[in-house]
Amino acid sequence: MESMNWSSLKKVFCWVTIALTWIGNAHGEVATPGAPVVTRRFLAEMERIPELEWPSDSALARPQDLSRVTEDWAKCFRSLEEKLTAEMVIGLSRWAKAQMQTYARVPRLAHPDLHFVAVSPSGQEAIFEATLEVLPSHSPLVTRWLKLFLIYDRVNSRLSTVIVTIRGERQE
Repeated sequence: MESMNWSSLKKVFCWVTIALTWIGNAHGEVATPGAPVVTRRFLAEMERIPELEWPSDSALARPQDLSRVTEDWAKCFRSLEEKLTAEMVIGLSRWAKAQMQTYARVPRLAHPDLHFVAVSPSGQEAIFEATLEVLPSHSPLVTRWLKLFLIYDRVNSRLSTVIVTIRGERQE
């Protein structure tokens, strides 16, 4: 079998990278030039988010994590903002479908007010949350929000996952 030279290997690597980026974009990856590749998860209203079960000790929060996740978000939010439509948000709704029919505009994603939520048991990841807006509700006792959760990989110092979902709470 003929051995490959360095130039051929670089070409193969380039094509594999392009193919994987395309596949990733088709399956929920955010790939903007100069931005980190970030996995996107769109979860139905109140669907379980395992990361929210991590220890929520504020003593585990590190200011540099928030700073870095904010920097990474600034590089990649446009790709999500272009794809996140009002129809997608309506599709995430489980209980206020009729009230959501008039929902027409997703808020801007450029500067979410992020705050620390929890750290994985291994300490290798942290999750941050932002409330994007209050949504129409099916009951005067229930408040619903469009939420953004960002998972930060502490080991590789990068934003790894973006979760968009609807959360609600019954007021008594």
